[in-house]
Amino acid sequence: FKILAAAALCSTLMACASSPRHSYTPNTVPETEAQKLNTQLQDLRKQQLDVMSPDHYRKAEKALNQANNEIKDQKDRTDILNHLQIAHDEMERARNTGNEWKSELAPVTAARQKVLDAGVTDQSRPKLSVIDKDLKDITEEKIEPGHYTEEISQLQRRYMDLEYKSIQEHQLQGARDMIKTAKDEGAKKYAAKTLIEAETNMLSAERQIEANRNQPELFKDSVNLAKNSARELLAITLASKDAKGKTPEQIALAARAKEKELAAMDMKNTAIQSRVTELRQETSSQDAALSKQSKALDQQSYALAATQAVNAGLASQVEQDAKLKEIENRFSKQEALVYRQGDSVVIRLKNIRFSTSKADLPAASLTTLSKVKDALTDLSAEKVIVEGHTDSVGTKEINQQISEKRAEAVSKYLTAQGVPASEIQTVGYGFEKPLMSNKTKEGRATNRRVDIVITPASVTE
Repeated sequence: FKILAAAALCSTLMACASSPRHSYTPNTVPETEAQKLNTQLQDLRKQQLDVMSPDHYRKAEKALNQANNEIKDQKDRTDILNHLQIAHDEMERARNTGNEWKSELAPVTAARQKVLDAGVTDQSRPKLSVIDKDLKDITEEKIEPGHYTEEISQLQRRYMDLEYKSIQEHQLQGARDMIKTAKDEGAKKYAAKTLIEAETNMLSAERQIEANRNQPELFKDSVNLAKNSARELLAITLASKDAKGKTPEQIALAARAKEKELAAMDMKNTAIQSRVTELRQETSSQDAALSKQSKALDQQSYALAATQAVNAGLASQVEQDAKLKEIENRFSKQEALVYRQGDSVVIRLKNIRFSTSKADLPAASLTTLSKVKDALTDLSAEKVIVEGHTDSVGTKEINQQISEKRAEAVSKYLTAQGVPASEIQTVGYGFEKPLMSNKTKEGRATNRRVDIVITPASVTE
């Protein structure tokens, strides 16, 4: 079942891959488009499409980097636009793939986002890469969503565990380092009780974070107590270690001074971390503004493309109307009726008056059919359907056969005149589509006819 599902999904993806959503015009400014796509790529990463659709994301990133380098080196404009086109199309495919996985992976991406919000540290980064790889392995298998319930549940738990560890590292790593340093400096010898207190407070803070990981206000006091205890431990250890020849008061003052020094260092680190957070927020705001500008540019581009498409369509329509008028003028009113039917052109042959139950072409009709052949050439006909019709004299089965033979007779003549047989289809409708009542002689003669439906090449391309 998975193999069939994979084949079906691959077929869909290949179909999407062969149909780019848009093309750049001669008016496209590569630098502007590259800036817009750079912003969009950042948005895709924020939407976690780098893990939900890793293959298309990588291809988009690679093509965009090539375009950026080519712009920097002032390379050929055609090459730049080609790479921008690839980047654009791969981003669109990444969005499509992401939408397929969005619902099923929602618990996983939500847990992963919390890891990113908590802040990826040097210690947690390798672990995040490992989990991300397992997630990408699922989304890159190209199996339809719905087959990975257990795997997704496991990934969610792993991201949640990593979130907890990341919060711990951000909140308590400094305190852990101070406890470790104190132990290395002889805390068990010089400050045994303070060491026990610091480690107890550290354990309590870890438990508070685990229980309230998404509510910092609930673990804030425990974290601060753990930090203060760790500073006190290190200060007392260092002061006691250097206590030789000093009075108890001097030792206490030295410990207090060391603790203040450590507190100042901690405040400095906190200020730096706060500034880093501010910069991240500023960058996020700038990204949002750029994204808004990018969307506005998108709308303008789409509007321009739509206008160009309309203009191109109007130009094509005018050209087709002119050709249609020219073809109409070739036929007399007695020979044929020429009119438009949707995207097709219909030539209703009026002077090919077949005898009842006959499919032989009247000699008088050959001149008209030569004009039909010229019309097919002028319209660059890609597809031609020759429809045969009869009156209601005789049985349904016989009339069906006669209508098919009449269509085939016209088709053979056109083929003999050089129209490729591969472009012509024949169909018989019997007496199912009369133009007039079959109760009169004139009506029956009119219904014994052939219609030629022409689809120009410009429509089928």
